[in-house]
Order: sequence, then C-alpha cells, then structure tokens
Amino acid sequence: MKCPKNVKIDSTLPMYGFIKEFHAHVLVATGKQDWIPKVEQEDGSLMKAFKSDAKSKFGRIMVSASNLTLPGGEAPDNCSKTTILVLPSFTFVDDVSYSDVQHVVETFIDVPPENPTESLSSPRLNSRPCPHDYVVLLCSHKRRDARCGITALLIKKEMGRHLRRHDLY
Repeated sequence: MKCPKNVKIDSTLPMYGFIKEFHAHVLVATGKQDWIPKVEQEDGSLMKAFKSDAKSKFGRIMVSASNLTLPGGEAPDNCSKTTILVLPSFTFVDDVSYSDVQHVVETFIDVPPENPTESLSSPRLNSRPCPHDYVVLLCSHKRRDARCGITALLIKKEMGRHLRRHDLY
C-alpha cells in the first residue's frame, strides 16, 4: 500500500493502548463517516443509550457508531430508529430506538442464537442474520484522530483492490 507523502506511519514502535474485555459488540448504523470524539456522549443516540442504560448479565458491551446504512439504503436520523449489528452473533436488529436498548440486550445479546444462520425473534423488533462471514472494522474517525480519517480510506481502497480479485468484495 502506498501512502501519500504527508502520511507517515511508524511501524517500529509498539502499538499503544488496549481495549477492555467485552462480551458483545454493537455497531449502530448512522450512515455517517465521522462522529463526535466520544459517540457515547451524543444526546439521544443509541450509542449513549447502550453506554448508559444497557446492562448485560455477561459483561461489558462495546458500542461503536458505524457507517452502515439501513436496509432501504437511507441514512438514519440521529433521533429515529435505526439498525444495529450485534457481534459475535452476527445478528442485525432493525428499527431499534433509544427505549428498546435493554430489550435488545435481554433478547439478542444475553441470549445469542444457537445457530448463527437463525434469527432470534422478538415481538417488538425484527432481526435477521448478517449475510457475511466476516466483518472488517476500520476507524474512519476524523475528529478524534485525523490519521484514522486519512488511513481508513487508503486501507479500504487497498483491501477492496485485493478482495475484488477473489470475488470477495
């Protein structure tokens, strides 16, 4: 991968930081590429609801904003219902609102499907299996660290170039 001259990546130093252990990872579809530095502090957002209100009996829930779009292709409103992807069960849950967060935890996180190809059912929310075997997460956050906003696009382009050769993208 060739980086622009102004992008310097030091691969000699060890990577710093770590992520605390978590039980599940929730990706919230926002349709956006960039967010405020701490997405869990955005008032009215599902990220804030999961961070402050969601309690799993199995441990911490990691929550991330994502540029995923809704099944219809439209970008969700910040205050409206949206789609989430629950990992590691690879389950999409549609039309999730702020008030649905604990129900999502109890139905889709604390009771993951036995068979990943099956959808869990809920009278309140529709779910469906993720059609992909793998999900690659790239940080494209420009406001927290501009390097992510620059390098994510380069990495995505390069991965796409290699994966297309194998009909994987």
